Amino acid sequence: MDKYIYDSNEAFFLTNALLTSNILSYLSDNEEISMLDKIESTLIGLYLADFVTGLIHLFFDNYRGKNKFLQKIANDFKGHHENPKKILGKTIKELLFETSITPLALACVIIRPKSKKHKLTQLVFSYGLYFGQLIHKAAHYINHATKEEKESTIGQILQILQKNNIILKPEDHKKHHAAKYNDINFALINGWSNPVINEILKIPLIHDFIFN
Repeated sequence: MDKYIYDSNEAFFLTNALLTSNILSYLSDNEEISMLDKIESTLIGLYLADFVTGLIHLFFDNYRGKNKFLQKIANDFKGHHENPKKILGKTIKELLFETSITPLALACVIIRPKSKKHKLTQLVFSYGLYFGQLIHKAAHYINHATKEEKESTIGQILQILQKNNIILKPEDHKKHHAAKYNDINFALINGWSNPVINEILKIPLIHDFIFN
């Protein structure tokens, strides 16, 4: 069963079909929304995606259960701390599923907003989850990139997006790997939600429960 829900052509097709249904739902809605509404919906969607990928990252970093499907993903997250460069060798398809498949199923199938404004939020949120691990990989790519790679077109675009806090900054994510218990900066999209998640994890009872 696992092959149908993780890293398979079937799962890849299903996930992209769900994302496409979100796009069609938004585009077919004739409701008029203002540019301010569009900006607000986009920012909320990005923030929610950042926050949720942070929680997913936190969950898998500290997963101790016996479910084989969850354990497979958790092993990738935990192994990433031992060898941060490992993510650079992972395929796009492998990375797309690590933060997206379960939340996407919920966001695209169970939740069906009526307002066009909320449909845009859902669309941005869904794609944020979908590309979470790719953005995570980009942070590591720039950290380990050669001078030529950084000066390439892709390298320059990534650095512009990172410097302007549109996607995850390498230096911010580096703090996660440098922390003694890897207990800070879990967000994977742009780091906007890190202050909130970090403050929650500072609460002694919560910190001890998760990390000890």
